Amino acid sequence: MLPADRKDHIVQQIFWNVYGVLSVNAILGEKLTKRQKQQPVVKAIGDIFLEIVPKFAPFVEYGGHQLWGKYEYEQARTAHPAFAKFADVSGRMGIDSR
Repeated sequence: MLPADRKDHIVQQIFWNVYGVLSVNAILGEKLTKRQKQQPVVKAIGDIFLEIVPKFAPFVEYGGHQLWGKYEYEQARTAHPAFAKFADVSGRMGIDSR
């Protein structure tokens, strides 16, 4: 797998700011779910996005870092065949389980 001295760095680069993204996404999901529970056919959600979009900085930061994350991911796959196999198998598991 990945060398212990590089593992934290590689994981951090690949999943850059994931907790910030999840935090904002959870708030958005809660508000959208609450709106849908009020009425199954939702007529508008723009007000929710107007409230949440100013908090989207983690998404922008994550998106801006994707190139570096992809680079680290590809470097790790190339340098560590066991990691490449793990990534392939776990990636297929996500697709097959749907």
